[in-house]
Amino acid sequence: MNTKSLANQSQILASDPMNSTWVAANAGSGKTKVLIDRVTRLLLNNAAPQHILCLTYTKAAASHMQNKLFERLGTWSMLPDLDLREQLENLGEDKINDKKLGQARRLFARALDTPGGLKIQTIHSFCASILRRFPMEAGVSPHFKELDERNIKLLQSEVLDTLASNDDSGIFDEFSTTFNLEDPHELLSEISKYQQFFSTNKTKDQIFSLFKINPELKPEEIVELGFSNYQPKIIIEALDLLNHGSPNDKKIYQKLKKINLEKINLELLLKLSEIFLSKNQNDSTYHEKTFPTNETIKNIGPPTNEFIQFKKLFSYDLIRAKTAYLDLMAAQETFLLYDFARLYLNHYQKLKTEKGYLDFDDQILLVKKLLSRSSMAQWIMYQLDGGIEHILIDEAQDTSPDQWDIIKLLSDEFNSGDTSKIKKRTIFAVGDEKQSIYSFQGADPFAFEQMRQYFSNRLENANDRLSEQKLLYSFRSSP
Repeated sequence: MNTKSLANQSQILASDPMNSTWVAANAGSGKTKVLIDRVTRLLLNNAAPQHILCLTYTKAAASHMQNKLFERLGTWSMLPDLDLREQLENLGEDKINDKKLGQARRLFARALDTPGGLKIQTIHSFCASILRRFPMEAGVSPHFKELDERNIKLLQSEVLDTLASNDDSGIFDEFSTTFNLEDPHELLSEISKYQQFFSTNKTKDQIFSLFKINPELKPEEIVELGFSNYQPKIIIEALDLLNHGSPNDKKIYQKLKKINLEKINLELLLKLSEIFLSKNQNDSTYHEKTFPTNETIKNIGPPTNEFIQFKKLFSYDLIRAKTAYLDLMAAQETFLLYDFARLYLNHYQKLKTEKGYLDFDDQILLVKKLLSRSSMAQWIMYQLDGGIEHILIDEAQDTSPDQWDIIKLLSDEFNSGDTSKIKKRTIFAVGDEKQSIYSFQGADPFAFEQMRQYFSNRLENANDRLSEQKLLYSFRSSP
């Protein structure tokens, strides 16, 4: 079988509407085409258009996909039998008789006549439609306005201006002094994304315990720890031998001679840490820096021994002190960030409520909360034109954990209970971890594999299986 037929065969297997399928795809391998093929084949196999939910990453992608689908179905409605049969065979359909050809021609009108149209949309658009349909259940105004990125930034700036002029707590001033951010909008968006974390009450002790640091630890205690075996006289005596040593030792000499070695404070500790310690690239821990070099020791001899013994003991103390200092700084800044985030979110949420706004994160979290109440979820699913029977996720590597939670909740009834014996319900996801836009809108590339395992286990427990396919061939670079 040649490369082209292998590539097409992979697409046919991935678009098979009878199986729940997880697709790992390379760039240019036809991810969008496979998704459109699968929607088409679901319709050909009598799935009701209103029972198909296709989630894409951007509005542009949703529009492109819908246009391509309607272009195909519109073409089919006018094709001669021979040409239409060939197209259906290329999709992987078999048992193509006159009835199947007639059904294919009617799909265009059937899709157009679907109340509300085919659900090919972003997950944010889908969530917004749920909230508009069930505002009372979600506890939102039925006339809420969706915030786009431009308006989110304007709202963020308005909150910052308010805090800059009216914050009596001093948190904003301390935060803006500690965190010198050129573009605060990125951080503020991250804070909104993790608003559930910031909404829980956490004490200073709890935050500091994450770093295994005593909240009462003082910088003076760190200085005392670092200099417990310090002898500046030994360093001063070693300056001359370093100056007559290797080129590397001479560089260290130049650094040391500029420092007041007898003025013991935090500043000295940090300066000497830079000279005596090196950071491990793999785990960011510290180790003793190697100097004097063997060349220097060989040329100068015994006078270096006392310095080497001192350096080993002093470096050990420095490692403990520098690590404690970094942990203390990280804990203090995290606690400050936590305080600021709560202050910011309080004003941000208040302003959104006053203006009737919902941002992307609100839409996701509100729908997740709504569907987490099982009785409410069943009612909503029933009201969605009889429920969703087929879920398709495009660019699944960029789906965030909260978004995956919604997909899990929507598919809760899949392959469970008596309905699974009557109707075949399917889940389909296509993505490429290598193309993930890391952390954008909360994207977690590792979730792609975790969710594959989750749905595989769910289907296995329901005496079904998750088909796993790979699209390896690039149509952009292959003949």
